Amino acid sequence: MLAVPMFGVRESIEHGVRHHMARTTLKPAFVGHQPYLRELPKDVRPGEIDAIVVPTINDGKDLIPMAQCAAKAKSLFVPLASGDATPESVRENLAHIEGLKLEIIDVSGFEHSDLKLATDNHPFGQIRSVGDLPLKRNLAVNLGRMLGWRAMFLVDDDMSGATPEWLGLAAGHIRAGMLAVGFAGAGFPDHSSVEHAAELTYREPLRSTPHRSLSERARRNLAVSGNSLMLDPSRFDEPFVSFYNEDWLAVLPALLRYQVGILGRMVQSRYEPFDGRRAFTQEPGEVFTEGVFELARRGRGLGDADMAFWEVQQRHRLLRLRQLTRNLQELTFDPAAVADKEFLEAALRNSDPSAGETQELKDELASVERYLLAREQSPAGIELREKVMATIELAHSAHVDIVNPPNLSSGVRAWRDDHKKIAETRDALPSVASLGEAASYYGLRSVGSSIPQSRRLAKRGTLRSARNAVVHGTKASKNNEFSLDLPDGHRLYGLRHGDPLKCSAAVLLIHGLGGAPELSPMREWVARLRRTRSDLLVVAPNLYHEEKELARSSRNCSLTTSVKDLEFLLANTPGMAELPLIVLGHGMGGLLATALTPAQVGGLVLVNPNHPNDGLFNQESIHLSMLGGQQIRMRVGVGGIDVPKEMGEEYQNWPVHTHLRTIVYNDAPVRVVADSTGSRFARDYCDHAPGSELTTVNARSITEPSVTKAVMEAVRVAVAGAVSSSTTMTNSGSSPILGENPAAHNSALRTWTPSPPVRARPR
Repeated sequence: MLAVPMFGVRESIEHGVRHHMARTTLKPAFVGHQPYLRELPKDVRPGEIDAIVVPTINDGKDLIPMAQCAAKAKSLFVPLASGDATPESVRENLAHIEGLKLEIIDVSGFEHSDLKLATDNHPFGQIRSVGDLPLKRNLAVNLGRMLGWRAMFLVDDDMSGATPEWLGLAAGHIRAGMLAVGFAGAGFPDHSSVEHAAELTYREPLRSTPHRSLSERARRNLAVSGNSLMLDPSRFDEPFVSFYNEDWLAVLPALLRYQVGILGRMVQSRYEPFDGRRAFTQEPGEVFTEGVFELARRGRGLGDADMAFWEVQQRHRLLRLRQLTRNLQELTFDPAAVADKEFLEAALRNSDPSAGETQELKDELASVERYLLAREQSPAGIELREKVMATIELAHSAHVDIVNPPNLSSGVRAWRDDHKKIAETRDALPSVASLGEAASYYGLRSVGSSIPQSRRLAKRGTLRSARNAVVHGTKASKNNEFSLDLPDGHRLYGLRHGDPLKCSAAVLLIHGLGGAPELSPMREWVARLRRTRSDLLVVAPNLYHEEKELARSSRNCSLTTSVKDLEFLLANTPGMAELPLIVLGHGMGGLLATALTPAQVGGLVLVNPNHPNDGLFNQESIHLSMLGGQQIRMRVGVGGIDVPKEMGEEYQNWPVHTHLRTIVYNDAPVRVVADSTGSRFARDYCDHAPGSELTTVNARSITEPSVTKAVMEAVRVAVAGAVSSSTTMTNSGSSPILGENPAAHNSALRTWTPSPPVRARPR
């Protein structure tokens, strides 16, 4: 048994730890983000950065590097100022930066009912060491939600090293579907005091060149932090709570859905990790976060975080602190570290400051020097060891005063309550046109040029921005457009509505030969689903047109290409691979729907589906009915202006019967809706899909309300069947991620067992 002092920890806890150590191997530190993070590629189309938002308590001098980056990126720069940071001091220190679009919001003493959280009043929140940082981060997301921002960079005032190029790539990934993109940490490690103490007990030697070794080490320690995080405020519904590690908790649900990536590196400024009561205030959040991630690792839900679970977690943490104490008392000289110090000094002398090498080498050299100092018997070495041992003592004392299973269990409930409140609050926020208006909503003052932030202008061609489109008198929800870069360099546009984490199923709408979902009858179906089914993730791509113009691209006149695009969309749209999927296809879209990979489909709803034998391409032209009775004529086989001859040949040889049998054999029910003109070949679909259902509506056009009603009923039945089937197969009693009500979550999201990273399926 180890004779190690427990620094005044209550005797009962010490006895329990000693008893457990006699028979249990010390548990290593938890893994964290690495199993779930997606290292993102650089070959993405750069996206627009709506704003760079910096919570700050400093006078503005520390903001200069990020402000310069914002000016180069032509992005709005928004300091959220309190403490020593006043609007006047920040503006004075940034006034020399040419081209900077600056809006400063004074949040000194700010409070608002929208942002009062249950974790604020929890014992862990009341001793927090993060000040008003969670409040500012939540406020930033809310402001971005009101303004319709799609890519907001949230960064602390002690971070540097960002470039417009890297931020543009991160924004590109956000606009392509990722929910959050972080940056690998370089420079001084930004973690807890206890982990800083642990770094003094062991150091991995540099095995090759300094830069290569540091790069390899950084790859093994990837984590996303709120200190440098690009996110989409329009879809981000998680709270930054009042516990330490609040940023890890905020990204956790998206992390487990592989919606969080990492790209590039940023540098953390140095600070003193062993000052004050930092370890005491951090310890509750450390234990809580380790416990939550342990649940994720086991594929269990928060409902499994009972008192017994937390007792085990606390025991493991105390074992780790005890072993760390022993290691600190047995520090020995490390010749490899001396060699690394000389190696780094030589590399620093030969480094190229313009290549960004110097700061990283300086930070690593400082880390090695502190590591060696902790082993010296000099006054400075003794002082450092005393400070480190005091840090461990403070962490121990937190387990006596505040860290216990009842508080950890109540912390789970408070976190859930905050998640529900923040999600509901953000859903109810109004849309505004400028940051000044958004700040005024919270009674705050914005200082700077009043730049309108509703920059989603109408695009080229006749397809207006969905943000401003009016569908039957109802204004379309903000940011329900999407774009997706395809593997061959083309881009797919469309409409998307719903948050995957709040939805029970997904509906993919595939339009017909007539064109985009905004122009076909599908426009009304999208609007109806938006108004009546908030529990559905609705995605309606535009298969035939690019750059939002009506000129048909020659590439998009192939049914096979369209199917490949659809499968790539399913594989790369967050939620589509995890949620039960219903495919609603109209006309040619019905034909395409049958060719999707069966494993992806939970049910088909086909409306007047085209059929290879219907003689469609035997005509010189095709009349298509648009919304409101409008008729358009498309020419056939005239050099590809509208529909090329090759598409007709592919169409007539399309193996629809084979596709239908495959779908049915995979237990995906088929429902067919037809008006008076489409019933003939609708019956053929049903004949080759045993168990399918046919609904024939006495209407002359599918744009009539009676057809829409039948389509919505078919979707309702299909969704209910798919969700019920998925629940039977996948729900083993686990709790939802952040909620007690299973109906509020898809069964695939009720567990925390992650699926592999989403990739496009080959044809």
